[in-house]
Amino acid sequence: SSAAAAAAPGWLTPVELPEASRCFGRSPARLCATPSESTSSIVSTTLSEEGSSLSPRGCGSRGEPRGGGNGGVVGRVWHLSRDAAGCHKVQAALERASSDEAREALAGELRGHVAKAMRDPHANHVLQKCIATMPRPSLQFIVDELVARDGLAAQAARHRYACRIVQQLLQRCGAGEASSLAEALLRDAVALACHSFGHYSVKQLLQTGTEDQRYRLVRALERGMRTLLRCTPGAAVVAAAMKHAAREDRVWIARAALQEPDQLVHLVQVRNGEVAVRSVLQALGDEERTRACAALAGGRLLAAGSPALAGYIEAQARRWQGAK
Repeated sequence: SSAAAAAAPGWLTPVELPEASRCFGRSPARLCATPSESTSSIVSTTLSEEGSSLSPRGCGSRGEPRGGGNGGVVGRVWHLSRDAAGCHKVQAALERASSDEAREALAGELRGHVAKAMRDPHANHVLQKCIATMPRPSLQFIVDELVARDGLAAQAARHRYACRIVQQLLQRCGAGEASSLAEALLRDAVALACHSFGHYSVKQLLQTGTEDQRYRLVRALERGMRTLLRCTPGAAVVAAAMKHAAREDRVWIARAALQEPDQLVHLVQVRNGEVAVRSVLQALGDEERTRACAALAGGRLLAAGSPALAGYIEAQARRWQGAK
């Protein structure tokens, strides 16, 4: 995984395994060595049951150690995870583990290292693989280490690599099971919503949070609307709120957004922004909506938006003028 590819937040496609030539960077004997006595008995048993016999070339058909791909990984997970080639080996071992117990034993070697791993350009991919492949209850140690220190979860949400871990935990576990993580994010919701990386976690919380968490998040966004609409990440969070919030909450968001109509220019410029502006207007009752469109007509929003949006606002404004 390159640092350039890692810089973009969001889901990543599965990494490719190292080529056979990388496999032979170490001697076959070391690649397929018997796990040390200090490693987990679960993984050791799994390896011995699957066998460690080698092909004539010393590796499997794709140039990898036999035995589920765990050879050379057990007992070295944290060390390998910080290396560009090693993190591929660990991810492959996690994916090919023969049981949840074997997978958890491998992931257990990351205990105490989560804060560093999530910020590492290579190890963060290993944590992502853990989240994708392990049972949800087994991910609790990652959540616990994220909230072990005040402010750490918010720092992680702002980090170019660690923000992926926060998002994926919320998506995989749900904000109910990861309630301590959700609560840590809620305490800093508006600041995170305005951050170039942090706003992704806030958008995820709008989708997967409990009813109570989403209610409190919407109230925080409503109070911070002036700040949110002055930056592109914040405008993107408002657009997400208009999509995922409860109907009655969308009314309060809309009213807060329309307190400063010219600030909607930021909202119309983000992805799905025009849909969000329409949602803001449509969340209101007829009279309130036509009055708001009359205030918007002739403003900067019409120049920033598409002709279709401008036509919609102007038509609503004419209705308001006719009603007067």
